[in-house]
Amino acid sequence: MSKENWALETMYDSQEAIEKDINEIKEYLKRFESLKEDKKGNLLEIFEIYENAFRKVSHLYSYASMKKDEDSNVAESQKLEMTAQLLYVDLDSAFAFLKPFILDLDEAFIKALMEDEKY
Repeated sequence: MSKENWALETMYDSQEAIEKDINEIKEYLKRFESLKEDKKGNLLEIFEIYENAFRKVSHLYSYASMKKDEDSNVAESQKLEMTAQLLYVDLDSAFAFLKPFILDLDEAFIKALMEDEKY
């Protein structure tokens, strides 16, 4: 039986690249916290942070999960997968308000957004 592995080096080529993404996700969370006071005024930036942070954490989690699946006895891989899971939870918690907030926006505000080129 042959042992086949994913080409994970195409996702992250070094531990430094992994750490960079982890730190960027944490920075997205910090930036988001500073925008929460004026949700309507910062809506575009909140959307951008949401999209970028979830894209990055999805990539990280996919890598970590596959890395752990290669050999589940490797402690570093287990730790990385746990870190990615915790970052997902942090993002989910931070952005839990978003759908109810959007659904609660008044029609005039939504029409104004639709007419605004930056949205």
